[in-house]
Order: sequence, then structure tokens, then C-alpha cells
Amino acid sequence: MIGRIFLLSAFPAMWLNGSCSFMASIWWALLVLLFLHIIDSSRGIRTLPSTIMGRFMFGICMFVFFLFFLLGNEAAGRTYWTFADCFIVPFWITVIVTALFWTCLWFGTLIVRNDPEYQQWARTGGHYFWDTLPRVLNPDSELIRNGGFAEPTYSGFVPPENWTHQCPRCLSRVQHAVDVCWRCNYGHDGDSTAYFERHGL
Repeated sequence: MIGRIFLLSAFPAMWLNGSCSFMASIWWALLVLLFLHIIDSSRGIRTLPSTIMGRFMFGICMFVFFLFFLLGNEAAGRTYWTFADCFIVPFWITVIVTALFWTCLWFGTLIVRNDPEYQQWARTGGHYFWDTLPRVLNPDSELIRNGGFAEPTYSGFVPPENWTHQCPRCLSRVQHAVDVCWRCNYGHDGDSTAYFERHGL
């Protein structure tokens, strides 16, 4: 929600800056809000795209604010950059950079789209763009990026961080993709029903 609000803050800034009318800023904000709702809706427990974009825009905002609004205007002795520009410029940079890298990575998926591992990862909710971003933008663990399911609360034994697979029945971390779960004993009888139900295969 905070990411959405921060992204939408660019539209009142555009109105205050005279870039668009009040009604136009409202309509554009509603359209962007609808778009963010759509791309956020399929993420499950993964970090939402609106949160990721909001973090990126916030970083650009801080850069523009300190370097151009404070230092640049002070050095120039006049106001070249308004406070509204500190939201408008980062918003468009965020949109352009996201669209550019999204498009490039989409073309990259055309190469691996027939790979079974990629297809399985995509079926569990993995996204070629959001789930490949660095931790500073997307803080999800590798386990969440790979499977997209929340782990249970452990008591006693806690599986190591380098165990990057999950039991399809109890969602505990396990060491191998095909393994007998240490917690619920899933897999000991060769029954893979829970796996196919979990991943919809």
C-alpha cells in the first residue's frame, strides 16, 4: 500500500507543477492504481511490484532532492528544480527503467520458455522480472523466489538456509527437490499427490 501511495504522489505533483489539469491527474492516478492492483494481485506472499517500484522511486527521489533541489538550486542561486520535480522526474525514470528492463527480460524468456525447470518455476508464481531483481529492491529470500510459499514456524530443528526447496505438504525447507521431508515424512511412500496438487501440474 505504501508503495502505491508513493507512486501515485507523482500525479498531485504534476497538477501542482502545471503539467496537467486536476481532473487529468485524478484519472491518470486511477488508471495507474488499477494497473498496480492487477500486477500485485498474482504475487501471493512475494514482494509486490508496487512495493518494488516504490522503493526504486524513493531512491531516485532522494538523489534528485539532495543533488538537484537542494545543492543544484543553491549553487545556481535560483530555483531550477521545484519540490514537485522531486516526485515527477523519479516517477518517469521508474516507469521508463521498469519498462525497458521488463521488455529486455521478456525477450530473454523466449529462449528458456520451453525449459521444464523454468515452466515449473513460472507455474509456482515466479516472474522473470520481479523475482530476478537485487535484494535492495526485492528482499524476498531465494526460497520465496523459487517457490513462493510461506514457511511454517519451526520448533526444535531449524533447517539450514542453504536448503532451498520446500516440502509440498507442510512447506518446510528440505535439502533436495526430490526428498523425504524431515518434518512430515512426505515422500517416504513414493506418493507425489501433494506435489501435483500444490503446483497444479
